[in-house]
Amino acid sequence: MCRRARIAFMVVLVLAVGVTVWKSRLHQRSIHSSTTPASNIVPASLRYIRETNSDGSLVDHPAFWVTNHTGKTLCVNVGSIEVRTGLTWIPLPASSPLFVVMLDFTNGGGTHGWLPAHAAGYGRVSSRLNVPADCVWRAQATVQEQQVGTKDVASRIRLQERLVQVRLCGKTNLPLNAFRRGITTWGAPRQVTSEEVPP
Repeated sequence: MCRRARIAFMVVLVLAVGVTVWKSRLHQRSIHSSTTPASNIVPASLRYIRETNSDGSLVDHPAFWVTNHTGKTLCVNVGSIEVRTGLTWIPLPASSPLFVVMLDFTNGGGTHGWLPAHAAGYGRVSSRLNVPADCVWRAQATVQEQQVGTKDVASRIRLQERLVQVRLCGKTNLPLNAFRRGITTWGAPRQVTSEEVPP
């Protein structure tokens, strides 16, 4: 076994032991602490803002007025556009099965891909998105809460494991530090639906 492979093996071994100890401590803490029931509150609401070009056509980078109903910073992504046919909602064909468009918000003089806790603002799609002009439609979106505290640390440990695995597969241009500044971790996505938009 070459020196580089031995070092990589030791890094993975240390991380595996660390994750095991960390999970054990989290489990013990959860046993001795009271559980809080999950809230049924809708994390965010979205309302389409109709904007047109000089020729009357709809802009191809539409905006939504988004309200964050939680005490956490949220990342918001539009996943699909649905049109109403009778009593049924039908998704419009997307250019890719992985079609997701992030909303960019202007916060504190800069543009960011997140919305602060209990805030509301205009979120404009980060890439081209054509919406219907002659039928009732709505947007399906996902929101994710920014991870803090022990959840953030646990997410970074899982990310560190994935980075090591990718590096061992030959992707040596990837950074190997999930705890560096500039990385934000997000929780599991939750589905939200925008208000219906009339033609």
